[in-house]
Amino acid sequence: MRVSSRAPARISFAGGGTDVSPFCEQHGGCALNVAISRYAYATLEEADTWELISGNYSQRSTFDSTGQFGYSGPTALQEAVASHFSGDETKYRVWLDSEVPPGSGLGSSASAFAACIGVFNHLQREKRLTDAEVAELAYKLEREKLGIPGGRQDQYAAVFGGINFVEFKGADFVRVNPIRLDSAALCELERDLLLVYLGKRRDSGKIIEQQTADYESGKNVDALLRTRELAGEMRYALLRQEFPRFGELLHEAWLAKKRFTAEVSSDWIDEVYEEGRKAGALGGKLCGAGGGGHMVFYAPGPAKRSLAQRVSEIGCPAVPFVFDTEGLRTWETDV
Repeated sequence: MRVSSRAPARISFAGGGTDVSPFCEQHGGCALNVAISRYAYATLEEADTWELISGNYSQRSTFDSTGQFGYSGPTALQEAVASHFSGDETKYRVWLDSEVPPGSGLGSSASAFAACIGVFNHLQREKRLTDAEVAELAYKLEREKLGIPGGRQDQYAAVFGGINFVEFKGADFVRVNPIRLDSAALCELERDLLLVYLGKRRDSGKIIEQQTADYESGKNVDALLRTRELAGEMRYALLRQEFPRFGELLHEAWLAKKRFTAEVSSDWIDEVYEEGRKAGALGGKLCGAGGGGHMVFYAPGPAKRSLAQRVSEIGCPAVPFVFDTEGLRTWETDV
């Protein structure tokens, strides 16, 4: 039997950064995001030895036991998940690959963790973790087991799917509030969003570390508080289907995000954004911690075509997507 899974990446509209410690514990955070049809995939089947395969890094690692795991390198993610779920009574071949490359700003590591946890959790049958428990485990393994800094919105987007307003308070309170729009509204919003690729970003962990240092010295507290406020305003703009207002707030969210730390943006990123605005975008922002990766724009109706043409001319290709409403999926097949 082979168990397979997929988990979506996400676009973050607002609130990213407020889900990072210690701001989250001290002030509470929230994030507005949507899962999209760019996926991490995993498969799992029994084997004679541990065989961990990373498609993105073209890496294959073999181990006689989980005690040999080093939790570093291209298969560190699979090692962290495998050691959590399994002893060495049964060994597995675990393949993991993602349509979203590392450094994308689309939460690719969280979707990869969710997909990998998904195949092991599928085997638990009546003892399976809930969606919330899967998301929290993905967060803890990435942050604590592998020591990679970051927030926790990505894991919930990857597991739950859809458009969500996610609230965080302290170390263990998370509330996922789905944004339920009718099919016509979803189609219109999806139509008017443009995702473009700017190139691989800087190390997100270092950006987040600098953001945290700036917060602790008081430099970006106002920007983080404004970002949290904007996430709430954008939530209600979506619920009221006031999409042009949503686009304007997306612009304000980008201005606030740029104040997190100097590493968020660059002259090149600012140029792309300004060209996008001239071409008809009401707003836009970088996805993820910053420094590169993907940028999302809101450009209503005919403006989207001229926007896509202009950003393509300056080297930023559009990335097709639709909204994902399923989140983490797992299934099994006979082999």
